[in-house]
Amino acid sequence: VPILELTSALALAAAKPEEDNEMADRCVEYLRQCVQPRDGGIAGSPYLISHIASTYAAIVALCNIGTQVAYDIVDLIGMKKYL
Repeated sequence: VPILELTSALALAAAKPEEDNEMADRCVEYLRQCVQPRDGGIAGSPYLISHIASTYAAIVALCNIGTQVAYDIVDLIGMKKYL
């Protein structure tokens, strides 16, 4: 999944309704792979270290998606420690 699809609310908003859920599911799955359980942050890509900018972008993307599945990938306790 290209990073532009993950962080761009415009790409999600421009999708056709039937594509909307598929794109949102792909974004959530990609971001799930970027979560770093050891420090609570989110990396810009799987297997990289967490960074505050990628963590912020991921949280914004997850909030834009707005599903319970999207919210559930955030470890609130770990995120609080990270921030």
